[in-house]
Amino acid sequence: MKVKAPGQQPPARPRQADGGLQTSAPSIKRRQFLKSAAFIGASGLMLPRLKLFGAEAPSNKLNIALIATGHRAQDHFEGVSHENVVALCDINEKHLASAAEKFPKAKRYADWRKCLEQKDVDAIVCCTLDHTHAFVTNWAMNRGKHVYCEKPLVNSVEEARVIRATWLKNKDKLATQVGTQRHQFSNFNRVREMIRDGAIGHLEEVSAWATARFAEPAICPPKAILPAT
Repeated sequence: MKVKAPGQQPPARPRQADGGLQTSAPSIKRRQFLKSAAFIGASGLMLPRLKLFGAEAPSNKLNIALIATGHRAQDHFEGVSHENVVALCDINEKHLASAAEKFPKAKRYADWRKCLEQKDVDAIVCCTLDHTHAFVTNWAMNRGKHVYCEKPLVNSVEEARVIRATWLKNKDKLATQVGTQRHQFSNFNRVREMIRDGAIGHLEEVSAWATARFAEPAICPPKAILPAT
């Protein structure tokens, strides 16, 4: 795939999560959340590090629900293990049982909609099939849950508009992140800035390729209206 480079553009501003935790403690300002955020491991998962009542107080930890527990989700197990994993959801019984060995106190679900109704969940990590990401994220934000969602966040312009509208209504109280790991690591940002500053001269063309082989072709979801709830 070859893509012609656009004209001169201003340096991109890195996107960051917006903060605030729904706990009994005083609300946390956006800048406080950003200052306390920590990246965990190679997964790029970002979680808040808050010390409101002492370093090890249970109230300093997030109550997290893992929506899907196999494959990619397992890369986040180490990161979320420092928090309170209170819910696990997967339609694959083997994946769910495996995750339960790691988080035995968590409630188990096969339906993510029921999982999101669990009252003590503060945040979710969504690693479901790609075409369901927008649905899970939208439902979670509408229920006051912080969201880490693997890419892609959406599969259509319509889904993107719905997600954006929901986020705008909640941006001052919810922290959100999409798992585009390369956007989170400083070296990729450094290389991007060098190219835009002219380190390799005038950029005229970019070539990209992939060597991965997939067993099945990509399947596009049927056209549907994204539910607002």
